[in-house]
Amino acid sequence: MACLFQGTGEVRAQTSQGSYEVKLAWNANPGTDVTGYRIHYGTTSGTYTASILVGNVTQGTIPGLAEGATYHFAVTALNAAGLQSGFSNEVIFKPGLHTSRIRTAADGATVLSLTGLIGRQYDIEASVDLKAWTLIDTVTMPDGGSLEFSDPDAGSYPRRFYRTRQRP
Repeated sequence: MACLFQGTGEVRAQTSQGSYEVKLAWNANPGTDVTGYRIHYGTTSGTYTASILVGNVTQGTIPGLAEGATYHFAVTALNAAGLQSGFSNEVIFKPGLHTSRIRTAADGATVLSLTGLIGRQYDIEASVDLKAWTLIDTVTMPDGGSLEFSDPDAGSYPRRFYRTRQRP
């Protein structure tokens, strides 16, 4: 039996001050005798000090993660006899780091999707040459830990680059 993570985890919520959860997903084990999966995790690569049985599903949520700690995750498949597969590839996640993604909406607008710490402020900066950066907005991360920002001036430039920075 084997499992393969589809990608890294993402912050989806800050459950309380300094406590986070991560949602993970993986490919189903091809075996017909799989009855469930277990997510293993810990703060050292290959050493999993905790685990959660998630049932016969290909995703799970791990609550109670501390900001700034680096977590390592792997999944195993279980069968009805209680046998466990080897560990999947490992995914590393550090709660509290913000991420940003950029996309073009159907109407042509440039949209930044941001995830980060609830209640924290983030500067959104733009550049046309990757040398000079201009602050275009400061946003506060809402409950849920994600937001979308649309740049109203993007169409005024032949090309535009973006970066985000967490305010101290």
